[in-house]
Amino acid sequence: MRSGNAACLAVNGPASTSLFLDIIFILSNLVNKGDAMKTSVLAIAALMTLTAVPTVLAGDRPGAHFIENWDLNSDGEVTAEEARERRSDVFASFDANEDGYLDAEEYELFDEARAQDMADNEPARMGRGARNPANGMRLEVNDIDGDGKVSEEEFLDNAPDWIARIDRNGDGVVSLVDFGPRGK
Repeated sequence: MRSGNAACLAVNGPASTSLFLDIIFILSNLVNKGDAMKTSVLAIAALMTLTAVPTVLAGDRPGAHFIENWDLNSDGEVTAEEARERRSDVFASFDANEDGYLDAEEYELFDEARAQDMADNEPARMGRGARNPANGMRLEVNDIDGDGKVSEEEFLDNAPDWIARIDRNGDGVVSLVDFGPRGK
């Protein structure tokens, strides 16, 4: 866990409390169903959400949620290096059996967590375009060797290509100007 996470919880206040209660509800339902793997993966995802790097960018701006979660040094830009580091955290969170691969089952949980995150945090009708960061997280995009699973190396090494796909203005980083309708 990175330093400064306690400050993040304090800054986010009631919003974090509400999210935390929602996550507790989801986890309690999964525990009642006896699905320990889903519970552990969602618990890790919840922890990552609650400890996200805070910024003043939050709001209804396209891309704000992406920047908020991937801009590790809070400079308003996401570099390939930051993406690689954060992707390492994501990979570790979803590799439930710790075998160095995200298999189809683990990827299904990853997809569910991403979809829920977008539903909870992206303003209506945003995050649906071809440059949507979620598209670069899909199994078929990251399974470079086509074996039906994604190794940690494949997932991490794909970070520069992922950033390049999102980087609409070609400046080598992703910032808020890379999101939303053209010309705005």
